[in-house]
Amino acid sequence: MRWTVTYCRQQALFHVLGAYSMYNTEIGYCQGMSQIAAILLMYLNEEVSYTLLLNNLVCLAWIYTWMYCRLWSNVSSCVSENTQLITGD
Repeated sequence: MRWTVTYCRQQALFHVLGAYSMYNTEIGYCQGMSQIAAILLMYLNEEVSYTLLLNNLVCLAWIYTWMYCRLWSNVSSCVSENTQLITGD
């Protein structure tokens, strides 16, 4: 009985992670996604777990991209200002 339950949970985890990696082929599977998906699957079914995983990862990716672009624009403007000070332009 215990083996059957464990096998079913592993299959659900495989389905959720496989579906996400097919949805986002650029990223695919990354280390650590299984822990997030496993926690969701402890309390929710496969469909809801996949939807929450997808929404959370998309939201996090957007936030990191936004932060990176904003940080990079600040860094590049500081480098330009410092270059102008050094060269005297």
